[in-house]
Amino acid sequence: MSYITLHQFKYNGSGPSLTKTEVKAEYFKRMESDSVWKTNLYPLLTDSNGGQSDDLPIFFENTTKMYSKIQKITNNSRQIRRLVNTLPGIAGRTYTNEVLANEIFFTNEIEGVKTNREDIKTMVDEQENDQTLTKKRLQSTVHMYRDIFNQKIIKIYSLEDIRRIYDSLLQGEIPDKKLPDGKYFRNKEVWIGSAMKKVHRPPKNESEISDKLKQLIHFMNDADVPEIPKAIVTHFMFENTHPFYDGNGRTGRYLLSEYLSSKIDPYTGLIISTSIHNEQSKYYKIFKEAERRDNFGDLTVFIEQILSIIIDGQLDVRTSLVDKLEAFNKSAKILNKVFAHTEEYEEANLKKWRIFSVLFILLQSYLFNMDDNGITDTQLISFWYSTDTRVFKKNKMPEIIGWLEENNWIYRAKSNPIIHKFTDSTKVTLNLAEKD
Repeated sequence: MSYITLHQFKYNGSGPSLTKTEVKAEYFKRMESDSVWKTNLYPLLTDSNGGQSDDLPIFFENTTKMYSKIQKITNNSRQIRRLVNTLPGIAGRTYTNEVLANEIFFTNEIEGVKTNREDIKTMVDEQENDQTLTKKRLQSTVHMYRDIFNQKIIKIYSLEDIRRIYDSLLQGEIPDKKLPDGKYFRNKEVWIGSAMKKVHRPPKNESEISDKLKQLIHFMNDADVPEIPKAIVTHFMFENTHPFYDGNGRTGRYLLSEYLSSKIDPYTGLIISTSIHNEQSKYYKIFKEAERRDNFGDLTVFIEQILSIIIDGQLDVRTSLVDKLEAFNKSAKILNKVFAHTEEYEEANLKKWRIFSVLFILLQSYLFNMDDNGITDTQLISFWYSTDTRVFKKNKMPEIIGWLEENNWIYRAKSNPIIHKFTDSTKVTLNLAEKD
């Protein structure tokens, strides 16, 4: 039998509803189970009349289903890493930057904060190449998310650490009137929902918030708690506490992404917001269910459902990588046949080798760039040259580009910065599109 919430248990399937005494007996039975994890975290839970209290601690049970899902996440992670490791240079860099840009875009989109995906992608590329940033907004956010990919571990030992992360992540994104008015956090009451229907009222002031977060920090640093359930419980408690006037969701998802990246892999960690965005109504529903008082702080089902969202995101990544790699390998085989070459330094062979290598780079950019924005000529030349400085000389690139344009393999798609893309006939030749 599947593990169910105490709210579901109360209604006893198709039979008569159980009494409060019977439900409490089940609660105590669960709390006394050898496989249960009890915490010192006391979230604000809401009863059927809208009243709230924080006298019940969070607990969860290590169910077979939870264990199975965690194993599936581990196996998916292994497959994703293996696929990523097969990507050639530009493909790997392009795909990574796309994942980063998507995660930043969707964490804002979930909150209704409008951003431009192309601008984010440009900034991700520029930061990677240490270029002067042409876009100013979200600079700090992009930097923080790139740190996740680079697996720069964040340690949280104090309330000040939480505030520091918040300030760095959302620098320039929070209006002055919504910045914290306490030492670290907000100091006035807020509610989640609308004026007509208040779904959740988090702690009222900084003192109450600080008490909750001190316990959360202790929990986060408890090495005995299983890592992935701990990350999900931490996410729930942070959002339940709602320490800021604005930016709680973005901060909470960032912390979850960072932790999962360090414990599983960066690609799994950096699909959190994308996965939640894809299942947004489910995400909010399971949060609301977990905050019901008649579930007594039991987060077992909540953890299982968040694990499912993570798994769905991993499957999307894996499927995307498999499809792109299959298409890439087919096209690369055709390209190799058309511009057959050896690694000899004879001039006629060198020209074919250089032409092949430019098209090979553009092929990677075409298939692994989700928005088809294309790689700039500057990036193309830089990567081309770094591959083999003896063969791919920078002064030879204009000749190669000119030949490819004259023979209708590529065309100039943009002038500032200069970007070349495949012509329609090239796409047909490389099996990337069907002939009209």
